[in-house]
Amino acid sequence: MTFLRMAFFIFVASSLYFGLHYYIYWSIVRSIFLTSTVKAFIKIFMAIGGLSFFLGEFLRRRSGLEFLIYGGHIWLGMLSITFTIFVLKDIFSIFLPEHRKILTYASIVVSIAAIAFAIIQVKQPPKLKEIQIPMARLSQGQSGFRIIHLSDIHINHFTSKEWIESLVERVNQQNPDVILITGDVIDDHLDRIREFPPILRQLKSKHGSYVVSGNHEYYGGIQHFNDFCDQSGFQILNNETITIDKGIHIVGIPDDTAKSFSLPGPDLGIAMRNIQDDQPIILMSHKPVGFPEAVKKGVSLQLSGHTHSGQILPLNLLVPLAFKYSYGLYELDAAYIYTTSGTGLWGPPMRIFTSSEIVSIDLISQ
Repeated sequence: MTFLRMAFFIFVASSLYFGLHYYIYWSIVRSIFLTSTVKAFIKIFMAIGGLSFFLGEFLRRRSGLEFLIYGGHIWLGMLSITFTIFVLKDIFSIFLPEHRKILTYASIVVSIAAIAFAIIQVKQPPKLKEIQIPMARLSQGQSGFRIIHLSDIHINHFTSKEWIESLVERVNQQNPDVILITGDVIDDHLDRIREFPPILRQLKSKHGSYVVSGNHEYYGGIQHFNDFCDQSGFQILNNETITIDKGIHIVGIPDDTAKSFSLPGPDLGIAMRNIQDDQPIILMSHKPVGFPEAVKKGVSLQLSGHTHSGQILPLNLLVPLAFKYSYGLYELDAAYIYTTSGTGLWGPPMRIFTSSEIVSIDLISQ
């Protein structure tokens, strides 16, 4: 049965993937007169691009050369952005059928420009996002308590040593009181990213670095994540609370993907069972879900990630539909949730209409 489900998934995913290629090709040739030579060129170009991900993965596994998969990931991003723009083009064409040809030319130009921008965008270092959050239960002596919030770093075979070193340097420049990392730290096997824990151990804060699991930690093998965190000096909070700075409670819950791997899922009741006072409670949860329930249990601030704020089209448009708290700061009954766009990237090394970020949060006593 498992084999049949996997075969069905591969069939559906492949049909969808190559169907997108055909849609873009069909959308072009039905709107613009092209010679048979040009049509053949487009077909060959799209066939090579479509196979680049699978071919790159095959060659990488055979040769061990990680860069071979890079082109395939870029193609996935190109396909995603182009598909979105062409769908919008075809919607406009319904109302402006006489302009279908010029809309198609415009879509090709816009797609190329958007792809170039998305690739250039990721060459920029993560932006520093500075936020002040008022907190009634914070004492005057604790006012100004600084949290550095990181998430979705997705350390893998594309990650460079220089990028991690720059990240550590920039975090340390903020002189944080604590560093909180809300999941999807790694996206690879430990033996392929062993060079990074010694660098991450150089992160400095008054009260240390704490982390919770994201969904990708389970896909790659949770033990890789556990070992990576241990070597990096990160303390994992797994339905646990740690109290720092004489009364600030840091609560961490695992991602709900754990349940799919027969592991304990998030349980805020268990995580907060030893909190008996009225001090500030900061919740680390990979996905930006369960916030209203957390507020009812006394959480002052929830920190989340996962969404990447969409990262590329069409996810920029779909993510807000899937998650109420998709990006940024939200307030509910004097409590707050901040969902970050992520420190790193997942999948295609591209971003459009969003940026990677390091979040610096100062808690201010009210």
